[in-house]
Amino acid sequence: MRKILILAAAVFAFCGCNDKEENQPFAGIDNHITSFALTAKDGTVYRAALVGDEIVVSIPRNVSLEGATADYELCEQAILYPDPARITDWDNEHRFRVMAYNQTLRDYAYSVKRNDVTAGSVAMPTQAESWARTKRAAGAPLPTQADVEAFAATGATVIEGNLTIGDFSACDDPVTDLAPLAGLTDVRYNIVVGNSFAGEKLSGLENLRSAGGLVLGTATTPLTTAQDFDVVLPALESLGQLSVNGNTVAKLDLPKLVSTGTVYINAAKLSVFNVPALKECTGDLTILSGTNASTGNKALAALGLSSLEKVTGSLSLQYLSELQLLELPKIASIGGNCTLTYLTQLKVLNMPELVHLGGAFTWNYLTAATTFAMPKVPSLASFSLSDSSSAAMLSSIDLSSLEKVRADFKIDTKFSSDRLELPALETIGGQFCLRYLSLIETLSIPRLTACENIYFYQLNLLPSLDLSGVESLPKVELIACYKLAKVRVRKNALGDLSLNGGSRACDFTALEGAETISGKLSVSNYTQNDLITFPGIKSIGTYSQSGGKANGQTTVSFPDLEQVGTFQMSSCSYLKKLSAPKLTEVTDKWDTSYMQYVDEGDLELPLLRKIGVFKFWGGTYSGAASQMKLTGMADFAGVTEIGSVDIKYWGKMTDFSGLKNALPSLSADKWNVSGNGYNPTWEQITAGEYVKP
Repeated sequence: MRKILILAAAVFAFCGCNDKEENQPFAGIDNHITSFALTAKDGTVYRAALVGDEIVVSIPRNVSLEGATADYELCEQAILYPDPARITDWDNEHRFRVMAYNQTLRDYAYSVKRNDVTAGSVAMPTQAESWARTKRAAGAPLPTQADVEAFAATGATVIEGNLTIGDFSACDDPVTDLAPLAGLTDVRYNIVVGNSFAGEKLSGLENLRSAGGLVLGTATTPLTTAQDFDVVLPALESLGQLSVNGNTVAKLDLPKLVSTGTVYINAAKLSVFNVPALKECTGDLTILSGTNASTGNKALAALGLSSLEKVTGSLSLQYLSELQLLELPKIASIGGNCTLTYLTQLKVLNMPELVHLGGAFTWNYLTAATTFAMPKVPSLASFSLSDSSSAAMLSSIDLSSLEKVRADFKIDTKFSSDRLELPALETIGGQFCLRYLSLIETLSIPRLTACENIYFYQLNLLPSLDLSGVESLPKVELIACYKLAKVRVRKNALGDLSLNGGSRACDFTALEGAETISGKLSVSNYTQNDLITFPGIKSIGTYSQSGGKANGQTTVSFPDLEQVGTFQMSSCSYLKKLSAPKLTEVTDKWDTSYMQYVDEGDLELPLLRKIGVFKFWGGTYSGAASQMKLTGMADFAGVTEIGSVDIKYWGKMTDFSGLKNALPSLSADKWNVSGNGYNPTWEQITAGEYVKP
């Protein structure tokens, strides 16, 4: 038995535990050895095979390990003990323990395997010896079948470099049979398959136990072999990386694979991915097909990852349009993001043991989904379930342990249940978005205390919403929530609040507990409501309203309002009456227009004393002025201070005596009156000519 160094024409980086997204916070959960080697006294380096929790070093029988030293690499900020520098008897078995930054532990068993394989001391036929010497010097792959046969004659069982099978261009003698490579047990770097490979199976490597990587095409040079082929490696236990780029790989069968680095599979024809023993992926795990639905994989129906416990990087499954079964019963940790896109036939996603997801969770196009469960996850970067399809109808969502979402929490899909329960949720750092959950009657968020933004759309049957536990609500949007009659909040919690009636008959939302709205209160599209009222509200930063019941049938009431910064009601053809009996001050601006159904006494403002900018328009252009009913300013008779006046397009307005108490606060440059039935100049109004002669 012999060992030979085969250099590749192309070098691929060995991917390990450093494959992390740059922007992810450091979790410190990794506790494994990424490489281990012994250096003998003569300087020869013997790299260990890392298989599961075992460190196995293959050493020729005639090599002494006396005085040997160890070199190793660990995951970031992990600690190894005992210190290998203190060990001298490397022929004996040892146990090592790795402690992660978060103090989780992992044990390794070290052992030595003696064999007769050595590089440079090979007894072989002359022709094979000459071939081997030439190839070693040049750094060559196995581009032809003849090369495979010649290499096999060397008897090598371990390759210290890359193994390249086939060429990347046409070949007169393509590789068709890898049976001569049956003696190989270890390839230290990558197994690379070129486009000239013409076999039906990547067979002949049945005894391969470990490899630095299996590379079948690259992103820039996809694999385009003349025929589809299967990859069956029944003894393979450890891989540094698995990379498949190309549409000719139909099957990946790796039944004993326990650990691997980065997995990237972009293969439209892949129908089988069998890794039942895989426990750990120390990089990203990505399976996709193309970049959109039209290039998606339509062959892979089931994906069993029944033993997978940990993905150090991100987990991404995309454009697998026929995937109906996804098994992840043991997955406990995903260091990065979990992204599922266009798995349009997947019905159930259940990750019952997942306790750590370092990044975002995203599941888009869940058209066939009925059940989603991550019952043990306490924290997420963000969360999104979304589907725009009319066929989507999720029936069960289990996030019973979720406490914190650092950014957005979004459910944007149809939901057949009448309840959505998030019993542990305390914090949402971004937007809390619920859309199209048209059947829910109960939203349970009893522990929610912090949320930056609430956006609810078409929660058609939700009768009430309790946000009284949330200390601050900078922005809340409630759109087309037709039965939402009550929202309970803290008295000073609301910042911006938008209420949109969706132009349908609906209950107008009462704000229980609220006294102050510090930002903007926007009201729109309540086209079927006779009454819009805000009892209990004493102060509003900005009030803005558009729309109401047509032809002057809506009363707008603020029974407790004392102060508003800006009061804006545009195109008020819906307005029947405006009532604010306790309002004393509009500090910044009054801005109203088109009150064609408002008459004397319909603006109930008995305590109003101060207005900043007073923009009071009838029509919005001269031609509409005649439609306005209002003839005077008597409803503003109590006002004593105004910053400026802009009164226009009241065709019947002839009496300005209601403003006489505010005139001392004004000046000529602050008086703008035009387009009305009477337009007194500043000189006329200060001379007491309040009424048109």
